[in-house]
Amino acid sequence: MPKPHGLCADVYELRDYGGLPDFRELDPVGTLYADYLLIPNQQSPRPCSLPGVTCDSSFGLDYHGAFWVRTPGEYQFELTSDDGAVLQIDDTQVIKIDGKHPAVTGAGHIVLAAGRHTMHLPYFEDGLGLVMLELWVRPPGGDWRVFNMQDFAPPSGDSQTNSQTTQN
Repeated sequence: MPKPHGLCADVYELRDYGGLPDFRELDPVGTLYADYLLIPNQQSPRPCSLPGVTCDSSFGLDYHGAFWVRTPGEYQFELTSDDGAVLQIDDTQVIKIDGKHPAVTGAGHIVLAAGRHTMHLPYFEDGLGLVMLELWVRPPGGDWRVFNMQDFAPPSGDSQTNSQTTQN
């Protein structure tokens, strides 16, 4: 069920992709909703922690959503995925760890102004082995934590999007 201020992901069945496909060229087979991305490292093909996805074949998830920042400054991100994933904020690539591979962690940071921002996180799994997808954030002056959309819900009013990025 959709939740206010959460992530929405279109679900795709994939065949023989060596990297992230252009999901705009494919037809989704379903939709998932999530507040956060904390899919633990797990063996497929057993049922996995993605509702509606059996993890026994190649699949893609194209997450997107809007979030609000109250404290402006540099936000650090860590993305871990088994197979390909890319984190984009406000149409700027922050982390890219594409391709077929075991769990890999990428890091990047972006300066975010107070206000509304957009997130896009395409992910694919080749269906041969482990499934994993985690997104962590370290806000200015804060500690590392799982990025939870509910922590970045809109205030009573919102302002314009603004950001600068650096990738590690």
